[in-house]
Formats: sequence, C-alpha cells, structure tokens
Amino acid sequence: MNNLSVGQGPPIRTALLVVGDDTNAEQHHRSTIAERTEVIRNILSQGPYTEVDYETVGQQASQIRPKMFVWADVRPVDLVLTTGGTGLNVRDRTYEATQAVIEESLYGVVDLMRLALLRKDRKAALFRLTCGFRKQTLFVNLPDRADHIAIGLPAILDVLPEACRLRSEGLTEAAAYLTQFA
Repeated sequence: MNNLSVGQGPPIRTALLVVGDDTNAEQHHRSTIAERTEVIRNILSQGPYTEVDYETVGQQASQIRPKMFVWADVRPVDLVLTTGGTGLNVRDRTYEATQAVIEESLYGVVDLMRLALLRKDRKAALFRLTCGFRKQTLFVNLPDRADHIAIGLPAILDVLPEACRLRSEGLTEAAAYLTQFA
C-alpha cells in the first residue's frame, strides 16, 4: 500500500480496483494496468487520500462484486476507485457490478467527470461510468485509459472529500435542507 499524501482534512481511506488484464492492451488502445494505476496514484497524491488496499481482478462481475462488498461491508474504506471494464465490449462489466453493489447513486460526480472528458473526447459519451454509496463507502468508476483518467479524476478530486465527509456524518446537504420543511 502507498501512503498517499494527506492534505487538508482527515485522510480518506482509499482502495483501488483495477479491472481487466493487459492482454492486447496496446492493440485495443487501452492503457496497461501499471499506467492506469500510476496516473491514479499521482493524482491522488494531491489530496487527503491514503491508499489502504489495491486489487486487480478480471472483467467478470463475479470477480468484481466480491471485492466491492469486502470494502463496503467487511473492511470498510471511505472511497473505492475502479478503472477498466467501462466500455461497450460485452466483457466490460464494471458498471453492472458497481450498480449491483451501491445502494444510492451520486450522479453529479459522474456528470462532472464526463463534462471534463467530453471537452477532450466526444467518445466519452460512450463510457459507462457510475458513482454511489454502499453504506459509508463511495464507489467511483473511472475510465480505462490513463489519458482519460488524467482528465476525469482531477475534475472530481475536490468533491470526493466532501462527499465522504457528508456521508460519514450521516447527513447530506440535501437532507439538512429538507428537514427544515418537515
């Protein structure tokens, strides 16, 4: 595990889940596992993130989901970032696996990331990304190319600590707002 630099606020215990393998990565214009992981770690070093676990799994949902459940239910972390398996290939199952695990979606995070990506590559409209909570754990699907991660992750980096903080307090800004009308 890497102890990523801790900025303002408490450290956010972060796990990285890299989906897929490097078979034919260059042929299919994908980044290798090492390239994607390096980009994520470099970007996270700019914030209050501490990497507490790292796993590489195959593209089958049956391989992805169990690790997600562990990080949410057994050995909870604050944030899980996934990369890989978010394209249109029939083998790409990260979106489905994540949707099966999360209890509440957080669409705005994906909207921010996609907006930044669309400015550079209109094909980002085809990425199948999702974000949401299971219990206290926030799951975020990142694209499967290092250059896309380098654009998308910084676009959401400043909202992730706030999302984790609000969730850990058990209250979101929306819920606080709505309680005044109850």
